[in-house]
Amino acid sequence: MKTIYDNADKIVLEGAETLYKAVKTTLGPRGKNVLIRDGDSLTITHDGVTVANAINPEDDSVYGVKLIKQASNKLNDEAGDGTTTVTVLAYHMIKELQQLSSGGINTMSIRKELEEVSELLIGAIKDKTTDVTPELLERVASISAADTEIGKLVAKVVGAVGADGAVVAEMTPSLKTTYELIDGCKLNYGFSSNNFITDEKQGTSNLDKPKVLVYNGKISSFQDLLPIMGKMADKTLNKLAIFCEEISDETLANLVLNKNKGVFISTVTQVPSYSTLP
Repeated sequence: MKTIYDNADKIVLEGAETLYKAVKTTLGPRGKNVLIRDGDSLTITHDGVTVANAINPEDDSVYGVKLIKQASNKLNDEAGDGTTTVTVLAYHMIKELQQLSSGGINTMSIRKELEEVSELLIGAIKDKTTDVTPELLERVASISAADTEIGKLVAKVVGAVGADGAVVAEMTPSLKTTYELIDGCKLNYGFSSNNFITDEKQGTSNLDKPKVLVYNGKISSFQDLLPIMGKMADKTLNKLAIFCEEISDETLANLVLNKNKGVFISTVTQVPSYSTLP
């Protein structure tokens, strides 16, 4: 009885080829759009990773598809681009590797050579890196969006927020593509208690140049904040903006008490974990 392991090489190559044929169409500045059907829903895209994620074979070749997806998704997470190139290169590497293996060459020695060459390639690529100019950014964005107007808009927005800024894309009912620049950080969540209000007329809590504490979890006890508050007091600082997933009533009450006494002014905003943000 044969198992999947008896012809694993063939299965992996079949899956890689399936993905390669679907994605290669979008490669490069002359790449074409792809129509994806999911039930009655149709999507037109120029994005290689979107096309790849839509490929899910029901036979054993799915293992080859998953292998290439893993490589392309890793690059997409780290660099945000290049997924189509990875898919195309990975397919040809797998194909050549199997041909060499069939010719009697040890696959582990090939792997070792590839690892050695990869270091040289990374160094060569770094030597050829160049600063991203607004003109270059516009060209890249135009190619990615297949639209010169959107390319100009992206270059304008990214140039405005700078390297340390963030750009968030949202769907709107409007047919027009617009943008809004926000100076600072904007969250759709208010403070945890009205007792933190500093401007009664506006109903807002305003802190001038506070220290900011971002905590990924629950602040269970006021004692947990004392070391931070102590270090701030040593530097004659007494303003703290806290962002956390959850905070205990006891901690909240103590912060409000300190604020009302004018000893330590703070505000607390509870936000959901990153994975659940809209």
